Amino acid sequence: MSVEYTVTIKRSALKSLENLPEAAQDRLVILEEVLRMAGPTGPSKWKNYSPLKGKKNQKLYHCHLSEGHQYVACWEYFKKSIVIEIYYIGPHPSGKYPTNRP
Repeated sequence: MSVEYTVTIKRSALKSLENLPEAAQDRLVILEEVLRMAGPTGPSKWKNYSPLKGKKNQKLYHCHLSEGHQYVACWEYFKKSIVIEIYYIGPHPSGKYPTNRP
């Protein structure tokens, strides 16, 4: 029996989603399904997927939603409740990824 994860998207991330090109939005829909079925490390074979360094005990991850590193999605995994929350969707940040959750 496999576990199905609950995937949520923060309201601020949903607002950013509206500004992304359609191809990046489509890729997010696929990412959301992969996270739901395979968990927070499900997209590990995706190009530019990796864990992020957050605060102690935080499980943060990211992957790119477009070629050319233009758009990215970041999520946190809450192990005790099998919830994954996408907290950032948008342009690839210059410098550090957003590990300080809004």
